[in-house]
Amino acid sequence: MVIGLPAMMAAGFEDFGGNVLFDAQGGRIRTWFADSIAAGVEEDPVVLASRHFGIAEGVLREYMNQLVDTGWFTQAGSLRQPRYGLGEKREIVRTYCQIQRVDVVDVWETFFRPFFAMTPNVKNIAHYGFTRMLDNAFVHAGGGMVTALVCSVGGMLTICIMDDGVGIFAKVEKALHLPDRRMAALELAKGRLAPDIAGKSGESVFLVSHLFDFFAIRANGLQYVRNGASSYNNVPESVTFSADTNQKGTTVVMVIPMGSTASLADVMGRYAKSPAHPVFSATAVPVKLASLGGEELVSREQARRLMDRLDSFEKVVLDFSDVSRIGSGFADEVFRVFAHEYPSVRLDIANASPVVWQTISQARSSLH
Repeated sequence: MVIGLPAMMAAGFEDFGGNVLFDAQGGRIRTWFADSIAAGVEEDPVVLASRHFGIAEGVLREYMNQLVDTGWFTQAGSLRQPRYGLGEKREIVRTYCQIQRVDVVDVWETFFRPFFAMTPNVKNIAHYGFTRMLDNAFVHAGGGMVTALVCSVGGMLTICIMDDGVGIFAKVEKALHLPDRRMAALELAKGRLAPDIAGKSGESVFLVSHLFDFFAIRANGLQYVRNGASSYNNVPESVTFSADTNQKGTTVVMVIPMGSTASLADVMGRYAKSPAHPVFSATAVPVKLASLGGEELVSREQARRLMDRLDSFEKVVLDFSDVSRIGSGFADEVFRVFAHEYPSVRLDIANASPVVWQTISQARSSLH
């Protein structure tokens, strides 16, 4: 299953009452309406838009009526003198040339945050995810254009950052000399990649993926999906393949409920030593990602693939969700060989089935 963007992003056009409205132009007009309303412009935004875009006022009035009916805007006053407000649904899109050196915090604070009513904790998470992923796209993507989209529909806040660069999985594959591109998702899930690969402190992608209820990266014919505390859309953590292995760029999608109780400080505290030392000393790794083609985890090679670079952490949580069994060689390599070689690394187990626990216990018993 390939996770697409929300329907409003993926469709490429909007059909209102039989009029296909301007494909991408429709999004620009809707954003222009929102800008005018949020700025408190007194003149009717439809009249202003008609002059600005050179489109008949009647066509734009019909478009605005449809946007009101579908929750993008509210309408009060009379038919002759309507007053519009921002509705529950919201979508803001901005595209930048990658050679521009924009201040990503200023972009968020000026063009996106003012249009969305967020609780303080959601605002902090959205700010962190938006600015980190946008900064990564500008600095590391190696493309020409970067597009940022934020929308609010059905009580969910969605942030999407898209670029037309080399693709993050290809970049990780090359930087780490991986024999298989699919292994790049596992390395991203571990965290602590070098800053020139995955952003500031090499931890941006890792932390952002743990902050949002749904997180997905699509690039180079691969898609990495991670769910947070809730199972958004019932999609498990996974790596999938799309038909277009030559697709350009990277798309990052982050989703969080507007009513989320998640906290940036709590999530950072889970993996960092202390607020004074924000470098991550812990990580949580989905063990199933060590299986490249859905095969069972039985070999020492798979175990070494899983444990590569994990000696740099003080604590590693190995999450065995969706792993029904492991082989004795795999378990021995992780829980005896690695544990003996790196005794300072604490290995914790999460979501292991009784069968997996039994194999782990047998491997650990031979360590002593």
